[in-house]
Amino acid sequence: MRSFLPTSEPFFWVGFRSRHSQPLPSLAHHHRQAWATALWAVGLLLAATAWAGGGKPIPEPAGSSQRPERAHGMSRADCIRMAWKRSPKIEEALAEAALVAADLQRAKRARLATVEVRQIFGLINEAKGDPSASEDSVNDFLDGLGPFSRLEVDIIQPLWTFGRLAAGQRAALHGLSARNEGVKALRGQVAKTVIDRYDSVLLTGEILRFLSGIARDLERAEKKIRRRLDELEQLDEAELDGEVLEGVPPRRKLGEPERRDLLSVELAQSRLARRLRELEVGRTLALDGLKMELGLRGETPLVLAERRLKPMAHALAPLEEYLAKLQEGSRLQQAREGVRAREAELEVMEREDWPVLFAGFFFRYGIAPNRDDQKNPFAFDPWNTIEPGLVLGLRWKPELWGPFPAQARGLAELRKARSQLRQAEMGLRIELKKAWLEAVKAKADLGSAAQGKRAARGLVLLAGTDFLGSARTESHFRALEAHVEESLGYFRAVHAYNIAIAELWRAAGENPLPHLGDNPGRPGLEKGTSH
Repeated sequence: MRSFLPTSEPFFWVGFRSRHSQPLPSLAHHHRQAWATALWAVGLLLAATAWAGGGKPIPEPAGSSQRPERAHGMSRADCIRMAWKRSPKIEEALAEAALVAADLQRAKRARLATVEVRQIFGLINEAKGDPSASEDSVNDFLDGLGPFSRLEVDIIQPLWTFGRLAAGQRAALHGLSARNEGVKALRGQVAKTVIDRYDSVLLTGEILRFLSGIARDLERAEKKIRRRLDELEQLDEAELDGEVLEGVPPRRKLGEPERRDLLSVELAQSRLARRLRELEVGRTLALDGLKMELGLRGETPLVLAERRLKPMAHALAPLEEYLAKLQEGSRLQQAREGVRAREAELEVMEREDWPVLFAGFFFRYGIAPNRDDQKNPFAFDPWNTIEPGLVLGLRWKPELWGPFPAQARGLAELRKARSQLRQAEMGLRIELKKAWLEAVKAKADLGSAAQGKRAARGLVLLAGTDFLGSARTESHFRALEAHVEESLGYFRAVHAYNIAIAELWRAAGENPLPHLGDNPGRPGLEKGTSH
């Protein structure tokens, strides 16, 4: 006998009927009628009780609590917002951007004056007299030791740096812009990953519900077959098959088709049980993966707002519109800002050997009580002095032996950044075109999958559940197999469509939140497409 169980998708629901036109009467039938009568009587009694009470609801007993409201679940947009706030990858990128922002503040402060203050204290030997006559000797180191103090203040204000400070600010500013654009691009990647994990949880849930329904149908089919076998065991085989003639092979044994059907159902149940366990593990891992993207611990409860996997709402635009958005996208802007930062850094390195014009103010104050203060302006006395001053200066470190090695390194970094920009302009365009084509294909596949699902379900409805035995109903089983295959294929097509749309948003540099909103919608599918 040809097996009706497929190798790839072996799960379907089945129902059976005896090869007789009517099943034999049994006590179960009378029991069902008795239960129906009893339930009808209980319903009348409850209705009479409600009418007697004036239609008022029965009050709840004291101390009883109301039913708790259902917790608000997390939508795709909610999960993306949480991932942007708590994702370790984005936190690392934001920390790197903060470092570059600190460099920008330092570059801006380079235009401000620098102040240096030095204050020293110590002991000095005694010295009385003046430069012309003194009783003390310069070699009397320990004679009449006394305290002294000296204060020095230097203020330097850059006046003209020949563009070096301005280039340093531009380098830091473009570097910060590149980091910020990198954070935006990383958010797009995180959003795409969150949508993938979110829809993976929904996909496994859809398949679990569908196959669980198949399992319940198989269980009902098994009970029906076993009940039919029990009925056949009570029949007389001789009365059904008649006498066996000489030279004629015996007819098929009584109940043989039902026993084959029972074995087929048990085989399907075994395969289905294994698949359901695999799906349970997969759903748990998918949920843990989603929690990891959200920065949640594994034991933290997470409730999703959507229970059913539905196509995300997005009207596909022409490719030219997405290519126009790509020019303003974060990834191309990041590469361009990186080139500008390298150009400014090279300019700073090239002006390192240029002079710097500055204004300086200095102040010196020293006091030593055990030494006579010298009032002669031609006498140098560093211990008792007051020296203010304002000067203009030029600081210059010319490079006489060719350019600095740092300039050669900066030029190589600039060439590398320009090469990366050219590669990004070509590669991102191709990547976006591929994402757009994949989205168009996924949309068409979704429409075809919905059509196939409806057609397969129609075949099952036309076939009905009026079986005469597995040997005579192979076409019906093929319809059931097609129903399972097309249903699972539709779930996978929805998942593939959502992932393709998320990838298109990422490739084009679009923010997914305006598209998602708070609730998922339906895409602009072809007429007649459903899910």
